[in-house]
Amino acid sequence: MPTIIVDTREKSPHKFKKIQGSCNGYKIKKLDVGDYSLEGFEDYIIIERKNGIDELVGCFGKERDRFMRELENLADVPFRYIVVEEDLSRIFGKRRFSRMAPKCFLSNVFSIIVKRGIPVFFCKNRNEAHCFIYWLLYKAYCHYAEEEKEIEKDV
Repeated sequence: MPTIIVDTREKSPHKFKKIQGSCNGYKIKKLDVGDYSLEGFEDYIIIERKNGIDELVGCFGKERDRFMRELENLADVPFRYIVVEEDLSRIFGKRRFSRMAPKCFLSNVFSIIVKRGIPVFFCKNRNEAHCFIYWLLYKAYCHYAEEEKEIEKDV
């Protein structure tokens, strides 16, 4: 798998160790959209990371226009995901910093999933999100490699 790219604007980036045969480590580099990708595959896979539900709620409120433009920029990327570093069940336990009700929050999340075709993963914690990011990148790269083999067979 190529080197993992972490966007320069990531405030608390995940760091990926170099593992022989599966991961070439990571490097910090500006991405036009999203927070994580693979070197040379920035138009093929992008992951947008949110550090919690509060950040995502902000994207549905004051930051909505900017966030929707970001999502539009992902439209042509075959593998695009949003990974949230907080368990979804927490929206029912307490109100967030905004006045957004859980029903409204879920409506926004499912609009992204259904209308834009972007899966949204809610992870229990930062460690789980780290695993999700790694495996999404890895499996997208494997898919690409398999497609390339099929193309070579057909030629």
